[in-house]
Amino acid sequence: MEIKYFRLIKTIAEEGSIANSAGKLFLTQSALSHQLRELEERLGFKVFLRTRNKWELTAEGTELYKLGNELLERIEIGFQYIEQLRTDSSGTIKVSTECYSFYQGLAGFIQKMGLLYPGIHIDLILEATHQPISKILSKEIDIAVVTLKPAQ
Repeated sequence: MEIKYFRLIKTIAEEGSIANSAGKLFLTQSALSHQLRELEERLGFKVFLRTRNKWELTAEGTELYKLGNELLERIEIGFQYIEQLRTDSSGTIKVSTECYSFYQGLAGFIQKMGLLYPGIHIDLILEATHQPISKILSKEIDIAVVTLKPAQ
C-alpha cells in the first residue's frame, strides 16, 4: 500500500470529511474521492462510514489509521535523522565483531564512512570481540558484526 493512502486516511479521519481534507492534501475533492474509492476497491472493504456531514473510520479503517500513524511517524523520524547526518555528521561510532578475523573486512566500511562522513570517527573496540551482543546491549559499542541473529 502506498504512503499516500495512509496520509489520505489520516487526514480524512482527523478532518472529518473529504471537503475539509482536500486542501490539506493539495487535491481537489473529486481527486481525493477517487483515490479513496480506488483504495477501498483494492482493499476490498470500506475504510470510512459516510453520513451526510460526518465520516467515521470502520474497524478496518481504524487499524489502517493506527498503522499509518506509526509508519508516517517512523518515516518522519528517519528523515530527521538523515538530515541530521547530512548536516551535522560528527561523533564516534564504536564497532566490534565476534571474531578477530572479521576485522579485516571492516577496512572498506571505515574508508567509505570516512569519505561520506568525515566528521565521524570509527573506534574498533577489540575487548568486546568475544561478547559483542552483551556489549551492544550495555551500550558499550554501537555496532556489532556477528554471524547469527541473537536469541531473544
